[in-house]
Amino acid sequence: GRTNKPFQTRMKEHQNNIVKKTQASALVRHIESHPGHEFDFDNASLIWKSNNKLETQILESACINTLPSCNVSQGDVYVGSTLSSVIVKIANLQDRTKARHNRNQQRPPQLYIPAPAIPQHTPILQPSPPHPSSQPSLQSSQPTPATPSPQSTPSRSA
Repeated sequence: GRTNKPFQTRMKEHQNNIVKKTQASALVRHIESHPGHEFDFDNASLIWKSNNKLETQILESACINTLPSCNVSQGDVYVGSTLSSVIVKIANLQDRTKARHNRNQQRPPQLYIPAPAIPQHTPILQPSPPHPSSQPSLQSSQPTPATPSPQSTPSRSA
């Protein structure tokens, strides 16, 4: 969760809540509803640090919506599921939290999926010339001479 306290102080508070079974704590509720689940405080780490309150509120809500958590609330601000996914992806939190979550688990590597093949030579498409019947005719019904003939030249009278 989001806090303005030093990280170690907040971890101690979480541990104390578990020992005292403080019902307001999401961690305590999770442990009670999921017997056998424990929290690894020794390997806990910060996922984001900022002095901008709105930034941390948005990021916290996005993480709650997108990543596995035991948070009781949805966060202080509403962030829709699509935007949450984008925020977590841009902040590169999904990969960091997965790596941390999988640190102690032995999982088979994911299948290799090659990138799509791109042709080395892109064919150049040239437009084919238009069919003669598809072009409108620019000729009139009577041929016009290219150069005026001497008979058709107007004469000047002096």
